[in-house]
Amino acid sequence: MTRSIAGRQRHARLVAASAGIIAVIAAGALAGCGAGQIAETSKIVSAVPGGSTSVAVPTENNPNGALLINNVTVDYNDVNGYAAGATAPLSMWIINQSTDPVTVTAGDVQLVDPTKATTLTPLGSMSLSGGTPVVQAIQGVAGNPSTPPAAPPSSPANTAPSSPSESGVPSAPPAAAASVTIQPGTMLVLSTSAGSDVQHLEVADLKGALVPGNTVQLTFNVTMSDGTPLQSTQIVAPVSPPSAPAPRVTDSGFPPSPSPTS
Repeated sequence: MTRSIAGRQRHARLVAASAGIIAVIAAGALAGCGAGQIAETSKIVSAVPGGSTSVAVPTENNPNGALLINNVTVDYNDVNGYAAGATAPLSMWIINQSTDPVTVTAGDVQLVDPTKATTLTPLGSMSLSGGTPVVQAIQGVAGNPSTPPAAPPSSPANTAPSSPSESGVPSAPPAAAASVTIQPGTMLVLSTSAGSDVQHLEVADLKGALVPGNTVQLTFNVTMSDGTPLQSTQIVAPVSPPSAPAPRVTDSGFPPSPSPTS
């Protein structure tokens, strides 16, 4: 009887020990899994909706200098977007990480076919709006301290004489290209998100409709301020998503009535 009781007690201790080992292994596996999840999520970078590019601007004082054109989008208007003939404002942030002034000249805009990215439809050209330029100094960027940040110039007026038309009335001169010059160690903010009166680029008199979900290809010509060419670059930019979801609408065309509270 005593031997039987002792055997049962020994068996119970073995079962308890086995359960403890299993628990330790399971805890270790969970900890390892958790550690793996933390390592993976630590690498996640928040998505930026706009298109971006970098252009090398090597100079004698900074051979690794660059110009960044970041987070380029077409401003969200509403669910209907922009009709043909409307003006679509653009948003972008241009950063000069070199030691010399750099000029960016905005070019044409084309609609990207959603079913075939190589098919492009002309929408117009970028122009520079009126308004106040917003220029910010960039900390930690090697710029030229003797050159104060300068306001980006508006598109220069075309002084070439206009040619007379067949009716004898002088025709309007062609619009000058929209150019901005970014001083070293500064960021130029071209976005109405910084204020409704902030200078920005826009596409006036659209040749076709531009709606949410569309993307456009924008062409920029980057040169040194003395005209030395650096690069002609294209950026694919989306129509920016709305900052808040659109209100739900019923079949009657009106928002749903609130549910009665009890």
